[in-house]
Amino acid sequence: MRTKVLMLSATPVNTSLRDLRNQIYLMTERREDAFRAELGVGGIQSVFAVAQEASQRWEASMGEGGQRDKAALLETMGSDFLAVLDAVTIARSRQHIRDHYPAVEEQIGGFPQRARPKNHSAGSGAAHVPRFRYERMARAAVRATAGEYR
Repeated sequence: MRTKVLMLSATPVNTSLRDLRNQIYLMTERREDAFRAELGVGGIQSVFAVAQEASQRWEASMGEGGQRDKAALLETMGSDFLAVLDAVTIARSRQHIRDHYPAVEEQIGGFPQRARPKNHSAGSGAAHVPRFRYERMARAAVRATAGEYR
């Protein structure tokens, strides 16, 4: 008997849609035709290749006033891609949950408070590193070779 699995992920799509495609491969056991019968969608690889290409073109473009048109992006990603996303994803931001599911937020105890990021430039951070430690690290970096990191 096959087991149904619910996969939760907080992984955003940072650099490419491959992250999302690989998560879908986990769900489908890498079956390219997993959505053919139910959604009429062809191979997952080709669906995501079309969407990735559209995404890259969109990233490179700028519309009027330096704005990108999100509707135009969705139109070019392909209906198969949108059908797969609709079938396998539920996206909820923290704000959406606060606005629409306040009881749930209360049940889970709220969201953790995010700490403000601390930015350190090389100039300000270098003053706190003892000179001998910096020199020792610099010498070690010069001696290091890629072969040591295999």
